[in-house]
Amino acid sequence: MAVIVSERREALQGFLAHASGKPGLEITGLAKLAGGTVQQNWRVEAAWSGGTARWVLRTAEAQGVEDSLGAAHEFEVMKVAHAAGVRLPTPRWLCVDTAVIGQDFFVMDCLEGAAEPHKLFAAALDGHRDMIIEEVGEQLGRLHTVTPEPGVLPFLAPPPAHVALDTVARLRAYLDQHELPHPAIEFGLRWLELNAPPAIPAVLCHGDFRTGNYMVSGGRLQGILDWELGHWGDPHEDMGWFCQRFFRFGKVGKEAGGMTDREPLLRGYQRTSGRTLEPSVMAYWDIMANVKWAVVSLQQAARYTSGAVDAFELALVGLGTAEMEMEALDLIGRREGLGHA
Repeated sequence: MAVIVSERREALQGFLAHASGKPGLEITGLAKLAGGTVQQNWRVEAAWSGGTARWVLRTAEAQGVEDSLGAAHEFEVMKVAHAAGVRLPTPRWLCVDTAVIGQDFFVMDCLEGAAEPHKLFAAALDGHRDMIIEEVGEQLGRLHTVTPEPGVLPFLAPPPAHVALDTVARLRAYLDQHELPHPAIEFGLRWLELNAPPAIPAVLCHGDFRTGNYMVSGGRLQGILDWELGHWGDPHEDMGWFCQRFFRFGKVGKEAGGMTDREPLLRGYQRTSGRTLEPSVMAYWDIMANVKWAVVSLQQAARYTSGAVDAFELALVGLGTAEMEMEALDLIGRREGLGHA
């Protein structure tokens, strides 16, 4: 059962007063934010003699996903990314004392703005989207300067020898135990296995870098959100995920998250990372992103149909499996000279 933070108001108030060094701090507002099926986010408004603040408390839902980090580890990933210059909500305090709200949580600054795709696609942002996506690319480039050096995020699984082939193996393992056959996904996995590019050194990846996970206000990027899938991976991985069809939210012709074309994204990325991404390798990871999301959509739908999570949007995500299968097959066909660009 998911924890209800509002039922632990007094204990939370005591923690915040101590952590912030503000005796007499009182919680003046506490509300669960919409969105999120893996993590809970609660807006916390606080006041004390001489000051006020607005923070976000983040903690897990009743059932997460296999690769999701716990609160303590997500907090550490955010701290490392923040130190690398990535724009994100400043992580403030971690609590691993279950006496406070019943499970681990952390508190971060509250960003103001919009993250919902339909708001980012609204007319108010016309003329701003190229700049926003260039800023998004800059943040990804800064993130990818973090590498698995000794002592850096030691709790993360060591990077595999070949990220792409390891990903294929994990996705195939899930399909092998799925109740229904998915030959289109199996075909995609086999193609990815046979056409994998050479392995390159791993970097810190966000893991769910997409429209919907960054905040915009006044036509400017405010920060990158939702770090629970952080891991060591291939830098093309985050780029492919950002550009995959599903996360264009109907704006299919605008490859950079439904906002614009890829050029601003790549321009910002190259400026801060010092890395030029090879187009043929990016094309490979575009296919990987669609095949992977086809499998993830099966996993998300299963969380709902099993009764583990009462969130109907997970069932709707499951409807995307066929769309991702078609997109992956189309991209493979183009690579093999069998389709039309």
